[in-house]
Amino acid sequence: MTTCSNVTDNTMVAPAEYSQTLEESRLLSQSSMDEPPPSEQSGESDIVGLCVASLELLVDTKSPMPDILSDPIVAISLAIYKDVCREATPQIHHLLTLLPKSGLQDEEQDRVLEFPSEIEMLEHVAKLIVEHDVDMLIGYETIRLSWGYFMRRLTLLGTTISMDRMFTPEADNRNEKEKEKDKGEERITVAAPNGRLLISVWKVVRSDLKLRNYDLGSATAEVLRRKIPMLDNPTLMKRANIGRSTVRNDVYAHLLKLSTINVALLIEMNWFLKNAEMARVYGFQFHEVWTRGSQLRVESMLLRLAHRMQFVAPSITHLQRNL
Repeated sequence: MTTCSNVTDNTMVAPAEYSQTLEESRLLSQSSMDEPPPSEQSGESDIVGLCVASLELLVDTKSPMPDILSDPIVAISLAIYKDVCREATPQIHHLLTLLPKSGLQDEEQDRVLEFPSEIEMLEHVAKLIVEHDVDMLIGYETIRLSWGYFMRRLTLLGTTISMDRMFTPEADNRNEKEKEKDKGEERITVAAPNGRLLISVWKVVRSDLKLRNYDLGSATAEVLRRKIPMLDNPTLMKRANIGRSTVRNDVYAHLLKLSTINVALLIEMNWFLKNAEMARVYGFQFHEVWTRGSQLRVESMLLRLAHRMQFVAPSITHLQRNL
């Protein structure tokens, strides 16, 4: 029998397999937010060079949902994976902040970058995205928080830096219209920079898993078997404003964890490789795997078979379709 003397609040209880003995099972697996999941290991894949950037924010607000007009961004947790399908460790992992970084240990000094103003901090992140040619911008909720709040705040402050891969006046005008929020509307739309993809992790979790709650804590406990504290912006700001550097450094460590958890969830769910293989099989673009319906997949396979049998698929008009 296994001993229960080392059971703590971080203990995750998982069901044992029928073919396993109790000693070989994960019945009492000690898994905390400081330990990487078993699947976060480097592996060989034929998908090379897929660069992703995960971002989470700390906003100075007193409400559960920050206001883009009045609530500034205080800290940004950024993790860039240059080859996420082969390497599960971020090559760039920084915390950009307006708060002081005194009292940090030597290994944490390089991760925390202090900036004098919000606009300089946001522009530095935009420059990193362009410099490393990021393919995907990942956040747990990318419309009202994460990248959505970041891009709308960047536009509001009047910066001239663009994260687009290809800049055209027509595309810029279209993106500005999509990023605007009408005062009488509840819906907020955020357009991804041209040539880059915007991924909301919670939508991926919702499409693949059946959970009672789709917040970050529930998704992490279900997929990664890890516990993370669920702290909102007002709570984190209250702790960060405490004079003690040790308490503020705990906030920094928590924010650094958030940006890596987003990618860890997608890696554990095999989301990157699964979508890349689907795009390869059906012969369409990567983002069309989750943005288009099943009709495109049927037509893709039909056209391939027709070409192999030397048939040509005719294009019909709307009038011919209604006959």
